[in-house]
Amino acid sequence: MEYIKVHIDEMFQKTVFFEYRLIEEDKSNDLVSRAFPFAKLIEREPHIEKLVEGTIIGIYYEQRGSNTVSERQWLDKSEELDNDTIDYIKKLAIKICVDKYYDEILKPPTIDEQVEDFIKEFFEEGDSEPLEQKDFLAEFFEELSDDNTESTDISSKKTISSQIEEKFNNTTLGQKDFLAEFFDQLDDE
Repeated sequence: MEYIKVHIDEMFQKTVFFEYRLIEEDKSNDLVSRAFPFAKLIEREPHIEKLVEGTIIGIYYEQRGSNTVSERQWLDKSEELDNDTIDYIKKLAIKICVDKYYDEILKPPTIDEQVEDFIKEFFEEGDSEPLEQKDFLAEFFEELSDDNTESTDISSKKTISSQIEEKFNNTTLGQKDFLAEFFDQLDDE
């Protein structure tokens, strides 16, 4: 006996759901579930899009042994599915849940695919302005040489770095016994 469930939700979630479980008397098999983005699955299975053409918002099929529920859904009504559609949906559910077809659609995108999507989203062709090219390294060395010439003390030929070093060496800092202060604070408490 088989349990098969297929729900094509074209309107609300834009997702195609599949569930399959083989039920045997002596063995309990796990329920296999798959949910595919509608747009990605119709690239591989274009017939799915034909099933929900026009004002149809979804397809629902569920089979529990010999008990079945099937409907093509509109906003204001629903009707049973024809046998060709049921056969296609059942074969597709087995293909996806048992044979694991199209599982690569469910994998997260690679770094390259993410970068490509980002570029497509934010840098449309023809919409971007030409980028200004700058040689940042040349600018850095130019600023560095300007700073050195400006900071040189003409009378003594001392650079700013040597002046700072001289002041640092001539400055004395008071010494503190941090450990003694810590124990004094403990005693006070």
